[in-house]
Amino acid sequence: SFVHTQPNGKKRRIDNGKSNFINDYTKVLDKLSLCGPTQPALVVRAFGRRARFLAVCLVSEGISAESGGDDLPKAYRGTPTDPQDLNVTIIAIFDRKKGRWLCQQVYGGLFGLISAVANFTRYPRFQTAVLRRIFMIAASMYFDDLNVVDLSSARGVGQRIARMYFSLMGHPFSKEKGQAMASAGAFLGLEHLLERAFSSGIVVLRPRSSLQE
Repeated sequence: SFVHTQPNGKKRRIDNGKSNFINDYTKVLDKLSLCGPTQPALVVRAFGRRARFLAVCLVSEGISAESGGDDLPKAYRGTPTDPQDLNVTIIAIFDRKKGRWLCQQVYGGLFGLISAVANFTRYPRFQTAVLRRIFMIAASMYFDDLNVVDLSSARGVGQRIARMYFSLMGHPFSKEKGQAMASAGAFLGLEHLLERAFSSGIVVLRPRSSLQE
């Protein structure tokens, strides 16, 4: 393992799956299917189409669209590993002061293995299916980022249920990175403005100011 410093100064530990040839000998059969940063706009469009099908005028009812977001902290580390695979989740770091290698077994996913992406993606895919099919929440996940789109008349109930569910599953969202339900939000680097989506039929998308900088 080694430390990689990101452009924003954040230090991330990388479990090197390249130097020990684990990545070369790993074959991933899963096919990734992920949403994009325009997902909130696509969900709002689906809401509008459904409302027209049901002959419901959301604008006259004073109902607008809202969006909220949450982030799973230490996503890979929080993904449990099958006990029979723990023999390949042993990391080693060279201690320069002691002049020797230090080893430790990790019970979560390793950040740096080619299989880590596919292994982790199964988790949010399952959780998204639960939120949509059991709780009827318009939820979308891109790896560890969750976006919830709802009507203002719901008063944020959908997001509260999603947060409660993930806490019960033992993987609560980060409180610092949470975005409460509002007419404007951000998802995967794009800000989306939903306040006039139903009245004008337009969702404004623009890069986040920090991303532009």
